[in-house]
Amino acid sequence: MELPIYKDNLRSSGDWRTGIPQVREEWQKAKLRPEIITQIRALQLLSITTDVSSKDFLAAAQLVSELAAESEAKLTVPHLFAINRALT
Repeated sequence: MELPIYKDNLRSSGDWRTGIPQVREEWQKAKLRPEIITQIRALQLLSITTDVSSKDFLAAAQLVSELAAESEAKLTVPHLFAINRALT
């Protein structure tokens, strides 16, 4: 016995893009205290299993944070090159 397949069942019940402005606003309101950011960076350093130096990792993490803070946060090829340069 075959189960009927309806076109409507294949449609998404919502569009994830509609929630982006609300999430962006929430992130802009949520200002992390510097000591929390420092703790997060320390935990990130502990999880590194490659030979990336902590100084390079912190520089790359700072760059990613700055890129994410831009009004239109987009990860472009030049951004990826800059992150790679910071890591290496």
